[in-house]
Amino acid sequence: MKTKTQKSALIQAFIEKRNLTAITAFKLTGSMRLSARVSEFEDMGLKFKKTPIQFKTKYGTFGRYNEYQLVNKSDAKKLLKDLQNG
Repeated sequence: MKTKTQKSALIQAFIEKRNLTAITAFKLTGSMRLSARVSEFEDMGLKFKKTPIQFKTKYGTFGRYNEYQLVNKSDAKKLLKDLQNG
């Protein structure tokens, strides 16, 4: 049996869940580098919609993070199968 990798876990999460942020990716897969993984997936041919989310901190300043949505799920399913087969 193959060990599930961080990449395959994230692709599966993108296929099953519509949008991921760094926090949801960490909670679902333990990945702390979602933007780096998304960049790698884009190099592999996947496409993502990136939505910047702005928030106000408890100190009154503003911060921003990205929410990612997988656009081409059929390509992701093929990539997931390739990753799982080694």
